[in-house]
Amino acid sequence: MNAAIKLLLTGAVFLGFAATARAEKTAAVEGSFMVGYRLVLAADGSIETLMLQDDIVSAELAGNLEKQIRSWTYSPGNINGKPARTETNLLLTVEATPNVDGNYSLRIVNADTGASAAKGGMTPPKYPAQQMRLGHEAVLLLLVSYDASGNVTKVERPGEKIRGFAPFEKASFEAAKKWRFEPEKIDGIGVPGQAIVPVKYCIHPYDCASLLKGSKEKEKLAREVVKQTVPVGSLVAIHRELSTK
Repeated sequence: MNAAIKLLLTGAVFLGFAATARAEKTAAVEGSFMVGYRLVLAADGSIETLMLQDDIVSAELAGNLEKQIRSWTYSPGNINGKPARTETNLLLTVEATPNVDGNYSLRIVNADTGASAAKGGMTPPKYPAQQMRLGHEAVLLLLVSYDASGNVTKVERPGEKIRGFAPFEKASFEAAKKWRFEPEKIDGIGVPGQAIVPVKYCIHPYDCASLLKGSKEKEKLAREVVKQTVPVGSLVAIHRELSTK
């Protein structure tokens, strides 16, 4: 699922959730990107459904990744100690390293399972008008709890408070309370959970230049914020060897 982006006047608010970071452009720059799949496991751990969520991934790359995914073994969720059919989302972090011939080596460096945002369920918060006029930017993390239906039940700010972030925090909380998630399901029943959602407020789209400037606390937070939402905990265990392809 692509990161949600909403432009507001000359500012933009960026949310990250489960998958995609310009995957097709891995050959353009060195670094990492994320790719998401819908994953359904049978009670015996075999894959029933593996559906790519990112249409910008090339057929060659998709085939390469799918081959690796299907080589892993999985332990589904269980009910009263008995494995059961499990619906989840698989999020891969793929690292691109340039070769001397101009091509790139791709390596899966991490694989997570968990909930995802419901389609159209994560409307970005509004950029605080006064902060935009003043040229203020911000990046913060939200810890969002949701119930078995995917409705948000609680929104928190993990970590220490940062001076001057109150307007951004208020806007983020107001938006997050209306978000909806697609929780993991075991035997068709949704499971409550949590997700850490990064929110970036940028004056210029795609350029949060000031986020690494300012207090040490702000710099540390900016560097820790990942591009995508991180599910907290999962019903599924993946047994794999991450390899270069």
